[in-house]
Amino acid sequence: MFPAATLFLDVCVQRELWIGGSWPLVGAEAAQNVLRLLEIAGPSAVRRGRVLCRHGPDGYVAAAGAPVHGLDQEAGVLPDGAPPIAVGGEVVESGCGMAPDQGAHAGSFLRMTSGIRDAVVFGAGIEHGIAHVAAALLRRRIRTHLAIDASGTADEVAAQVVVGALKRRGADVATVDVIARLLRRP
Repeated sequence: MFPAATLFLDVCVQRELWIGGSWPLVGAEAAQNVLRLLEIAGPSAVRRGRVLCRHGPDGYVAAAGAPVHGLDQEAGVLPDGAPPIAVGGEVVESGCGMAPDQGAHAGSFLRMTSGIRDAVVFGAGIEHGIAHVAAALLRRRIRTHLAIDASGTADEVAAQVVVGALKRRGADVATVDVIARLLRRP
């Protein structure tokens, strides 16, 4: 992995979907691994992007069966301990219910992934937002690495089905330790 051609793409890493939030998809261990990935990204040359769940009047429809979330300004608030995204970093608000390469934010997703060879995907909702993001990256022929130990899920069985389908399409399922080694970070 070459840092300058790598994107760390956090999916729905927002307080509402964290421990204690309205839809707590990310457990304690995964939360620590998300923060570790964000630390790894910080001092390196990797690009960082975000996909948010924002479902207010101007947002997209949430995933079927999801509790109410992403309706107000709190939708974009990072969990405690997460470093802010750099000024100018791309944010796509497709969230849990829609692929980021569709709809009004498709242009932002294309800019975010321009020049990218590898993308590390992590965050909340393997069977929701992460599935949409990974599929969109694979459609762009970007090597996609799902940081499985830095990703939360609402339904473990559904998530396993999604992970299997992504692997069959060419996605790599890795751990935070493997990602760090690929980037030669401690």
